[in-house]
Amino acid sequence: MAKLLAMLTKIFIPLSIIWVWLPLFVLSDSIAETTLLNSVSADGAREHLRYITSFPHPAGTYGDYQSAMYVKEKFEEYGIPTHVESIRVLLNFPVNNSLQLITPTDSTNLVLAEVDYEIDPTADTWYRNHTFFGYSASGIAEGAVVYANYGSVEDFRYLDGLGIDLKGKIALIRYGGIFRGLKVKHAQDHGMAGVLIYSDPLDDGFSKGDVYPQGRWRPPSGVQRGSVQFNSLCPGDSGFVERDPDICGYPTDEIIPRIPALPLSYGNAQPILAQLGGPDVPDGWVGGLNLAYKIGGGDDVRVRLDVNVRYNKTDIWNVVGTIPGCASQSKVAKQQILIGNHRDAWVYGAADPNSGTAVLLEVARGLGESVRAGWCPQRTIVLLSWDSEEYGLVGSTGYGERHAQALSDYAVAYFNVDVGVTGDKLSVSVTPSLHTFISSVLQDVQDPKSGNSVYDSWDKTFNRLGSGSDYTVFFDHLGIASSDSTFNGGYGVYHSVYDSFYWMEHFGDPGFQYHKAHAQIWGLMAIRMADAFILPFDYRKYDDELRLYMHELSDMCISGSFPLDLSSLQLAIDNFHISVQAVRILQDALKFANSSSLSVSRLNWHLYTAERQFLTSFGLPQRKWFKHVVFAPGIDEGYAANIFPGIVQAIKTNSTDLGAEQVEIAAKAVQAVAAHLLDAVVHQ
Repeated sequence: MAKLLAMLTKIFIPLSIIWVWLPLFVLSDSIAETTLLNSVSADGAREHLRYITSFPHPAGTYGDYQSAMYVKEKFEEYGIPTHVESIRVLLNFPVNNSLQLITPTDSTNLVLAEVDYEIDPTADTWYRNHTFFGYSASGIAEGAVVYANYGSVEDFRYLDGLGIDLKGKIALIRYGGIFRGLKVKHAQDHGMAGVLIYSDPLDDGFSKGDVYPQGRWRPPSGVQRGSVQFNSLCPGDSGFVERDPDICGYPTDEIIPRIPALPLSYGNAQPILAQLGGPDVPDGWVGGLNLAYKIGGGDDVRVRLDVNVRYNKTDIWNVVGTIPGCASQSKVAKQQILIGNHRDAWVYGAADPNSGTAVLLEVARGLGESVRAGWCPQRTIVLLSWDSEEYGLVGSTGYGERHAQALSDYAVAYFNVDVGVTGDKLSVSVTPSLHTFISSVLQDVQDPKSGNSVYDSWDKTFNRLGSGSDYTVFFDHLGIASSDSTFNGGYGVYHSVYDSFYWMEHFGDPGFQYHKAHAQIWGLMAIRMADAFILPFDYRKYDDELRLYMHELSDMCISGSFPLDLSSLQLAIDNFHISVQAVRILQDALKFANSSSLSVSRLNWHLYTAERQFLTSFGLPQRKWFKHVVFAPGIDEGYAANIFPGIVQAIKTNSTDLGAEQVEIAAKAVQAVAAHLLDAVVHQ
């Protein structure tokens, strides 16, 4: 390795002194960045959010279409050519639901509605009386109640260990820990008849602070809606209306529940939990309600749930705005920087997702003003307003699958914002090769609270990409470098009717200054990536992370007494290290090359397509849609990322044959990336 690096240093560093590059991109960058930073505004974000949250807009409804037209009109007003791509998909909508608590002495119909607080002008809506789950099953289920904590694999394993018969019973599960759809799946896999999922105040209610409308946390009647699709198996349209029916490897009834399920407030969960008998729960299962948490399972407490939803094939609407690239080389001009946010909400969605929509619209304003000032990006910038994310990333997945070849050829990076703002603490999830790039952007945006840079106010933590938002198809399925960012704060009204403009204006971001800051960050990311002479991918950070992941895998094997030979993967990572050092020397050497240099073009292509080499064509075990061998949502968790997910799955299931197979698949993929990067150097 030392000889190779020495050779490269001798070849490329002197050439970097000779080659001349007229810094035209620096001038255009400066115009665009200054214009964008000065054009985005807190007042603009406030007015966007005020309008979009003035009416409910769940996916596939008239309000959803109305919000799509608003985004389209604003993009066009800012000078961005825009079109709407509709996709026909299968969605469900609430008709009526009921829940009856049955005890030996009484029968009570629980009121499945969120309270109308007069101080919040949008709280009184039809949707507050029609709480439901996306992709839930219709049906009636009656049975004894069993409290199953977070509904994880480990939680159900604990119940099995107690010898409790779960068949035909109703699971009462609290939110948290894993994705809600997998809570239902785990109950269904155990033969249970129905599921109730409630928000415990320990997690996002009064245990955290004042509840709405006096504070930012969930009130007693607040209900978290959401999708119960089995998202870690395959996201997107579960009805395969305009979709390849074989793309997931599962039919519809294996990726959405067959048993009825309802979301509950902790106000409705309390009388059920209070009357449960049976064994005491372990300490980690105790919530925040003032009662003794018990497992239940006896016939002294029964419930009857009746879920009635209507399934329709309906159109959804992705809004696509495009600022064409102006590079003299057509291959460069065609390359795409994609930025996206979903627009649909369970009701009003002031934080989730429309704080992000307001930020996206301010980015559009800033980019449009930059173009009017004479700037034109070298690469194409695509602004995307997704639909039906809430049901299971349906709009973005449909777009990604429909345009898979073009995206594979030309997509440089995808930058996602879902929840734009709920507070003042930045959180970033990103592929490791973009760590350095994002850090540099954060140094140039002022944090509204501290007055320092956002970078200085940030905890310097990069989270791993799993799933749960619209980057999933780009990263996990297509191998496009991606990021997801948000400003976090206490957010107790998630997916409830109270996620409203009133909540945002009083608790989430009263001055809308963090909306502005987020727009500045997102806009700078788009401009700098679009105009980068040498694309700012730093694979040294990937190298660092892969070595860390190897330690994590080794620790998992040791703690689980799982014999697994990781030597081939270690060798591939060592080779990756050599390639990364070589390509970094080349990146530094070509910084001053001529702007039309084929060497630069070739290097950039290798840099942005390297992530694709981490994909395996046949997908991960039991979920062929997910193809990235280094990152994926945990198959039993749904949101959080597993590193080397195929190997981790083998360790968790104690499958030595699967483990050996997945080590070789991962090693082959890492070696492919190493060869791909080294090819950029060898063929200069």
